[in-house]
Amino acid sequence: MTSCPHPLIQQLTAERIRRGLSQRTAATRAGVSASTVCMWETGSSPSLTLLEIYAESLGFHLNLVAVAHATPGEATP
Repeated sequence: MTSCPHPLIQQLTAERIRRGLSQRTAATRAGVSASTVCMWETGSSPSLTLLEIYAESLGFHLNLVAVAHATPGEATP
């Protein structure tokens, strides 16, 4: 059973398709197999490193931002 891909993967998939790139071409650019890209696009999660490489191969730059979440009973910073 596969899960829904992360919204970031959905965005990258839409960009891949918009640019007319096959999974194979996108995979070659990222240095992974086409089956790996297929797995990501159908719900498997890549490591953060591979996600960054894949995004950059499609012309994106990722910025990771840590956001504090309030614990029940605590004030938000």
